[in-house]
Amino acid sequence: MHQEINLVNLKNDVISFIKSKQVSTSGYNFSGQRNSTIYSSIFALFILDLFDEVNNLSIRDKNSWIEVIRDQQDVETGLFFPPGLNEHKNLKQILQLTAFCLSALRILDSECKYPLGYMENWDSIYKLDKYFDIYGCFRGVPTSGNMAMFLGIFLTYLYEQSHQPKYIELLEYWFDQHYLYQNKLSGFWNKNTSLNPYHNFQNGFHQMSIFKYWGKPVTNSNKIIDYILKIQDNNGNFSPYPGGSGCYNYDAADILIFLSKQTSYRKFEIIIALKKLLQIIIESQNEDGGFCETQELPTNFFSSFNKNHFSFILKPFNPLLSFIKLKTIYSILRDHNCYLNHFSVIPVSYNSSDLWNTWFKCLTIGEIRDYLSANDNILLSTSFKFHKFIGLGFHKSFT
Repeated sequence: MHQEINLVNLKNDVISFIKSKQVSTSGYNFSGQRNSTIYSSIFALFILDLFDEVNNLSIRDKNSWIEVIRDQQDVETGLFFPPGLNEHKNLKQILQLTAFCLSALRILDSECKYPLGYMENWDSIYKLDKYFDIYGCFRGVPTSGNMAMFLGIFLTYLYEQSHQPKYIELLEYWFDQHYLYQNKLSGFWNKNTSLNPYHNFQNGFHQMSIFKYWGKPVTNSNKIIDYILKIQDNNGNFSPYPGGSGCYNYDAADILIFLSKQTSYRKFEIIIALKKLLQIIIESQNEDGGFCETQELPTNFFSSFNKNHFSFILKPFNPLLSFIKLKTIYSILRDHNCYLNHFSVIPVSYNSSDLWNTWFKCLTIGEIRDYLSANDNILLSTSFKFHKFIGLGFHKSFT
């Protein structure tokens, strides 16, 4: 007997939200007003593509997207620079935008203006070792997983563009080193497993995305599954603050889904966990049709101790998780429940819909939909179209 979950309204409401953020053919506000960036434009494109709406764009509109994206590329390095960051060529934001732009151009059936000259800095095994060391890719330092992922993305891109054997050899070395330095206790790439568990799985998720694209087996997968499942809170989320988060929930769900293709370990519990997460994400959609970071933050520190927040902090019972949750909530409250990152030019409230969380939460829904359709006899209306390009948004369907 099949159970059906209707997602038609989800798509219609999200598309309506996207249209409300549009300020030009390819320009979109990240959240609210007056904060259109190249990132927000790309996230809008990714959302439209996820719901298979890009084919409805006119040739003129597609060319407008292509022109805006290609204009960000630097002729010397081939990297895509966010405005104002041109002097810092190794910043995470630049490499991240480059990966996003390569993926966006693939969606639009277009190519870069210039070759990716930046990778000439990292075109030998000796240089890869230097890269791994500089960015702490096997020590688990902040953003090290992102940096390892970018390297895997760019090597893959160059191999698929040129089919030169040296790039596949460098990719094989990338995997060999990851197998060698994997922490057997956690399954991730960190020296100290007693550090922030949320950081550990989020950081390792990025490296695992390269394994996923290439269909490589992940050793110690049982440890990883145990690690992720123990973090899920009573409501189904995986974040260190109540109400979930686009990043934390997507990272956790994507890891569980990917590893479920490789092992039957705790499969029933994974299905239960993902169904719980799916329901809570669907329920978290804002009235404007978009999704936010979270709707459930306390208004002040003392209100953290009401019944619901108290339960969130203490369950599942783990002293380290409880300490991290309290510390994270305090940090958010100190910043007046707002955050500012390179995706937006103005601070954004945690409960305001934004394009990043809308993309990531819809992407999570789409991957869970695909997984449950294949593994739990659940039919979900509305299909999703996943990226074919390596990196965030890539998913190979079960069916």
